[in-house]
Amino acid sequence: MKRMAILIMFLVLVLILTSCFPGSFPRVPRSLLIDDSHNNRIDDKASVVLSKLIKAFEDKGYTVDLSSETGFSPEGYGIVLVLAPQTSYSVNEMSGLATLLSRGGKVLLLGEYYPYYNNAPLNAIASYLEVGIQFNNNLLHDNTNNYDNEEIWVTTTKFNAHPLTTGLNKIVLIAASTLNTSGEAQTIAYAEPTSYVPLGVPAEEPLSGVAAGSGYSLSEFSNQVAIVVPLVAAASVGSGKVLAIGDINLFSDDIEGYNSGDFIDLFDNRKLLNNIINW
Repeated sequence: MKRMAILIMFLVLVLILTSCFPGSFPRVPRSLLIDDSHNNRIDDKASVVLSKLIKAFEDKGYTVDLSSETGFSPEGYGIVLVLAPQTSYSVNEMSGLATLLSRGGKVLLLGEYYPYYNNAPLNAIASYLEVGIQFNNNLLHDNTNNYDNEEIWVTTTKFNAHPLTTGLNKIVLIAASTLNTSGEAQTIAYAEPTSYVPLGVPAEEPLSGVAAGSGYSLSEFSNQVAIVVPLVAAASVGSGKVLAIGDINLFSDDIEGYNSGDFIDLFDNRKLLNNIINW
């Protein structure tokens, strides 16, 4: 009995100490802030375009706010979703994202394809956070691995082992840019060897061995060098996590009626989102 009492006292002491040092045992609220106040590349209100995404978070016990309604104050949230901003973030705003990460939160960066969108504001955020991820200004095509015969609705079955890829067989990106990774950043999903960047749609930097805007299919180089073109990437920043995808539509509703269902419900897109929430 005495030994049990000592064990209980020890456990209580551990809990008290970890509450005094949140960086060593991070706890963040189950709350999501969707950034829709930086002239984001969303044609309609985020609450409409992302209604199923919002419900997926709410089903996991999250409260969801829009920055256009509550203001952009990421420090008090567990997750911040940044959707292709066209207005650059201020240093104070990026510092708020860094603070969120220091508390064990997550920052989700979703970009878009060029020339529809310039990923420079997202790259500025990624550089400030020092995550080793950059978005290319390009548009990926695939004449073979795509959805509904749309060569810019690129599918992939190429995943690296990671908690984010658990249970995934195939995802589809609805017109996307590629990514570059460096340092400790991890490539989570990458393009099929049949994917390519067409001539006249330049990347900010070469795609892992392929000249930017070369117009060559990536598969033409398969006998010379192993090429990995990141589509989904992740990085750890202290006790926090950052995820990057060059597409804002893979988790969205299809409000324009391009498809018989919503993009979030295609293949394993929703499973990827659930993995991100649980990550």
